[in-house]
Amino acid sequence: MQRKVLLTAFALFAAVSGGLWSFAAGRDLRQTEDRGALAAEAMLQLMEANAAHAIEAGDALTLALQAGVADWDLKDEQAGHRLRRQLRRQMAATPQVSSFWILDGDGNNLLESWGLPPRQPGNFANRSYFQAHKAAEQGLLIEPVSLGTVSNQRRFTLSRAVRDATGHLKAVVVVGIFSRSFIQAFQEASLGFKGSYRLATLDGQVLAQWPEDPAAHQAEHLEGVLRRLVAGESNLLDRDGILHGANIVAAQRLERLPVAVVTHVSGDEVL
Repeated sequence: MQRKVLLTAFALFAAVSGGLWSFAAGRDLRQTEDRGALAAEAMLQLMEANAAHAIEAGDALTLALQAGVADWDLKDEQAGHRLRRQLRRQMAATPQVSSFWILDGDGNNLLESWGLPPRQPGNFANRSYFQAHKAAEQGLLIEPVSLGTVSNQRRFTLSRAVRDATGHLKAVVVVGIFSRSFIQAFQEASLGFKGSYRLATLDGQVLAQWPEDPAAHQAEHLEGVLRRLVAGESNLLDRDGILHGANIVAAQRLERLPVAVVTHVSGDEVL
């Protein structure tokens, strides 16, 4: 009888102990998930603010270029020099901007931040942004990352068309934005967990990413996140499946821009 009571007591103790351990483990897991989710969201907010500032400042420069070119006959070099000096002062306030340049209606490089005449003369009518503006009105066009012709550094471009009174393409104004500024901000954040970051247009063109190696990112996963943002979700946070190695994902669309920020915190890193 005493042996039976002892066995029953032991079984009850084991059950209670196991339940308490499971409760504590579950609570610790939830707290760990919460810390990972907070890190992903903190990275998201940091990078969203950084991207919004850089792109809005870059677009302010394209608008200033657009207005200046509208009043310029593209032949008066003195007027061109004045426009360049004015816009270089504006550019200096935004270190993320790499350069600016102006192509005429045939794609010839007329003026650039580096100089007038341009340091990189030639015809760039084959550039995709020029072709897009020539074909139809685009408003602000954001093109994916590529190496700068002069700087040889990774940057993406913002561009706008300038049309004459008849609607004919007079010029295309272009501003380059360094990708490295976003990468540096992400690396320096030091939010407690290793993660990855992508700045991309809503149609999936990558503007900046860390790690820089494309193999470190899953293209199909980015496409799924962007589809959800296009469908109407302005801000999303996914944290399910962390026990099975899934990432914590936070994403947000930039206000008034066809651009999104996506951050990941590795589930393995969190656990």
